[in-house]
Amino acid sequence: MYLQPLAALIEQQGGQLYPERHSLFLMIDVKTNASTLHEFLKKHLAPYRRFLLTYDHQSYCENAITIFLSGERPLKTLPYEDELFLFLDGRSSDIGKSFDHRLMPVVSKRYSEMFGFLFWNVVPSEASWRRFRRYTEEVHKEGKLVRMWASPEDEFIWQKLLENGADIINTDEPKK
Repeated sequence: MYLQPLAALIEQQGGQLYPERHSLFLMIDVKTNASTLHEFLKKHLAPYRRFLLTYDHQSYCENAITIFLSGERPLKTLPYEDELFLFLDGRSSDIGKSFDHRLMPVVSKRYSEMFGFLFWNVVPSEASWRRFRRYTEEVHKEGKLVRMWASPEDEFIWQKLLENGADIINTDEPKK
C-alpha cells in the first residue's frame, strides 16, 4: 500500500523522493509482538531494500526511505543484526544511553509529556518553550531528530514546535 507507490515514484525521480532531503521517514507503529513483526517485516520488505537506508555497523548507505519502528520496539534483536534496514524510534528515556543515531534516528515525545494536559486552545508558557528547547538541544546533540506526537491539530502550535526545535510532527490532518 505504501511501498509500491513510493518505489515507483523513486524510480521516476532518479532514486530520490526529495531533491533537498536524503530520506523520507516512514514510521511503523508496532502494537504487539515486536520480535515476530520484526522478522515478518525483514522478509516482506526485502524486495524494497534498494530504496531503503541500510547500516552494517560500519558503513551507512543513505537512500530514499528510512523505516523506523515505534511502539513496542524489538530492542533485544534489532540492534544486533549484521545489516539493518529497519531502525528504532527513541524515547526520552533513551537519551544518554549511547544508542547510535544511525540505529535510533528519531526520538519521539508525546506533546502532553512536555507541556502537560493543556486545553488544546491554550498556548504553552515561555518557560515551557525554554524547557522544550533544552530537550530538543539534548536530542540534537546525539544527532537525532525530535518527533512530537499527539500535539494539538493547530498550525500555530505546529509552527511554534518547529521554531523551537521539533523536526517531525505527527498529525491526523495531513492536509493542514
